[in-house]
Amino acid sequence: PESDLLQNQAELDAALNSLLKEGKCLDSRLIVEFCAKPGDDGVYRKYGVFYVDGAVIPRHIFGSAHWMVKGGSSFVDEGLAQEEARFLAENPHAKEVRDVFHLARLDYGRIDYGFVDGRMQVYEINSNPTIFTNGPWPKTVKKEQFAQALTQAYLRVEESTSQTDKVRWVEMKPPLKDWKGRFASRFCQRVFRRQFRARV
Repeated sequence: PESDLLQNQAELDAALNSLLKEGKCLDSRLIVEFCAKPGDDGVYRKYGVFYVDGAVIPRHIFGSAHWMVKGGSSFVDEGLAQEEARFLAENPHAKEVRDVFHLARLDYGRIDYGFVDGRMQVYEINSNPTIFTNGPWPKTVKKEQFAQALTQAYLRVEESTSQTDKVRWVEMKPPLKDWKGRFASRFCQRVFRRQFRARV
């Protein structure tokens, strides 16, 4: 982020003017809505889950006292470590994750999300995610279990394509550009006021 959280139009205008004074190009920047909320303990949580052709594989929970849950701002204490262990074992959001990937028409990637008032807020689906950073990295039970689950998911995909002489075709559904898509966009914009917004 190139600014702190902006609360209103005046703060946004000031931030844009500041970028221009620094000689930065506005065409290469994004303005995004902030959709996160800390838990009762004041900790922001970001969940990471891999998806491989229907297999939902939980990866981690990152926690931070800062609204930007990434890199140096994240931490793991005993309470969060126990929460993450339950998350990895129980995979509580599997249905929601499948629904999002189905909606996005993707069969592979890592989804990053949080929760606000009990509702999932998806921040990103990375279709080319980092599986492990360059090693050497210490072997832990968590990493070993993740590697095994991911390997099994890859093997299932491979087996599903090798058990038949027929080529396994992937159906590419048309994008939401026909009249049904435009109708869905306008309906969602009116009802939810934030999804499938029309271009300005």
